[in-house]
Amino acid sequence: AAKMKRRDMDMAEWYMSKSDIMDLKFETIIIHLRFFEPKKNRDKDNILGYALKVIQDSLQEMKIIKNDGWNDIENFTHDFFVDKEYPRIEVYVENVG
Repeated sequence: AAKMKRRDMDMAEWYMSKSDIMDLKFETIIIHLRFFEPKKNRDKDNILGYALKVIQDSLQEMKIIKNDGWNDIENFTHDFFVDKEYPRIEVYVENVG
């Protein structure tokens, strides 16, 4: 499981490095997640739990946020969709403090 998490964190960090988020530092954020699954065969709570952990840890490792505790991440939102052609996760970070 640790190897899988590291692989997925590396992928998340690679995508972050290609975005404009690398130029920003946040005190407190809300994370907005949009999941586009190829079909409805995985439970939403399993998708959300793992992805949220990987994304929060990656934001912290990339020093975009100081920590991933209560003072740093105010909340998160999530929505689920089906896109057979282009499954993906879209992450939006909202600065709230």
